[in-house]
Amino acid sequence: MGYSYKELWKISAPILASMMMENVVGFTDTVFIGRVGEPELAAVGLGWLYFLAVFIIGVGFSMGAQILISRRNGEKNFSQIGPVAFSAGAFLTLAGAALFAFTTLLAPYCFRAAIADDDVFKYAAGYLNWRIAGVFFIYIILVLRAFLVGITNTKALTASSLIIVSLNVALNYALIFGNWGLPKLGVKGAAIASFSAEAAGCAFLILYVFKRIDLKKYGLNNPLGASAKIVLKILSLSIYTMAQYFLSVFTWLIFFLAVGRIGTDELAASNILRNIMGFVQLPIFAFGLTASTVTGNLIGKGGADEVVKNCRKVAKMCFWAVLPIIAIITAFPREFMSIYTNSPHIVDISQNAVYVVILSCLLAAPGNIFYCAVSGSGNTK
Repeated sequence: MGYSYKELWKISAPILASMMMENVVGFTDTVFIGRVGEPELAAVGLGWLYFLAVFIIGVGFSMGAQILISRRNGEKNFSQIGPVAFSAGAFLTLAGAALFAFTTLLAPYCFRAAIADDDVFKYAAGYLNWRIAGVFFIYIILVLRAFLVGITNTKALTASSLIIVSLNVALNYALIFGNWGLPKLGVKGAAIASFSAEAAGCAFLILYVFKRIDLKKYGLNNPLGASAKIVLKILSLSIYTMAQYFLSVFTWLIFFLAVGRIGTDELAASNILRNIMGFVQLPIFAFGLTASTVTGNLIGKGGADEVVKNCRKVAKMCFWAVLPIIAIITAFPREFMSIYTNSPHIVDISQNAVYVVILSCLLAAPGNIFYCAVSGSGNTK
């Protein structure tokens, strides 16, 4: 009843590709803007962290939906999966609208009070005004990912991620620097590139589900199956993960605002370190999501006694995936950080801290696997 290493990898690889999507979008924004200037680099770091806090709220809620979907899939109660997906989609659409309104109307005032540098504030506000439009697309992507991961049909996630990443890179190149006859928009161009790429990835996943998934089997032929009762059930599972994920990112945002009071160079350096940490954590989070869906499916099949053994397998896979990344960064820290910026000074003030960042990731790897397994069991509190 348990999973082989090959089966676990077939589930994990597309999830890893999907989770790379949002991090690589942030990575490419940082790399391109790092060639524009330090205030712009610092501003994008702040704006992207704010958007990440918004994104992570959706991640936490979609985790609750995924837990229910994987449980129903394990029980072979397929017709009840669609109502969960539609309910999650309706809730996140409303949540996205509320967060869009708050960000557009009130977030600039919060940033103005916290950011001392006028240039950093101007660029951060300009980036956020456009970047927040992506919340609608990214929330629908999260619902579709929860559905596909829950039924262990994850191959479309790889294609969607490739669309988002490749389009974001191309549009960043065109819109930030004014290439291919397009206007030179700088920081605003990075934001437009990101939400445009997410819109394309979202459209692909919607088409995939309608063309390749048996809608009747999974109860996806009746959008009216969504209900407030199901939303409350998802929230009873996800409210704790939403809070935990939000706090983990919100503390980063507070930290960045504090560093911004020290200086623009320090803020730019912190943005680079956060990007490196996010890069190392990609496989950690991807294998964690694998542990969660495997746990839900095993419990649904009546194989709860297999959960710990399978999580140990996932933890081993995670460790061996993270180790070479850490080894490369440790061996070539300056070269790795130079990907993000042309400034030797920014690299100098980042170098010592990078060792602390990557060590913390190595220690976090096994803990995150079992944290996600506990969540996958439904014991999110």
